[in-house]
Amino acid sequence: MAIIWDFALTMYRVALFLTLTIIAVVGTLHDDENIRARFEQPLGGIQELTEAALQSDEARKRVELALEHLSNQKVGCLKHRPIKIRSGSRQVVNGFIFVFVVEVESFSVGECDSAPGVSEVYKVTIYEPAARDRQTEYSFEKLSTTET
Repeated sequence: MAIIWDFALTMYRVALFLTLTIIAVVGTLHDDENIRARFEQPLGGIQELTEAALQSDEARKRVELALEHLSNQKVGCLKHRPIKIRSGSRQVVNGFIFVFVVEVESFSVGECDSAPGVSEVYKVTIYEPAARDRQTEYSFEKLSTTET
């Protein structure tokens, strides 16, 4: 009788172990699905930004900083301020490349001739390298209103 009792106890332990293993595997599969859902954009793939992402503080700060660089490139008293971020994308490379199409107000400041503000559309490209010792790079392309 003791042998049967030991066998039954061993089988109970095996069943308990297998049940716990199945629960652990199922939990891991669910986590794996979440990870894949978050990171399904492959390296180098271009991801269009949602309207919520375009209107976020993070996107606005990136664009404002880029426009400060544009103002510094233009010799004189011309400053640039974003009116509306029309579209944008993000690409994962050795860092990130953001491309925004932005409606920009260009205006004179300081002692310069006070010309009225002008609305222009720019394609703003921002490369944020992964290496901490490298500077963010900016490029700008003025678009005609028919291109947007």
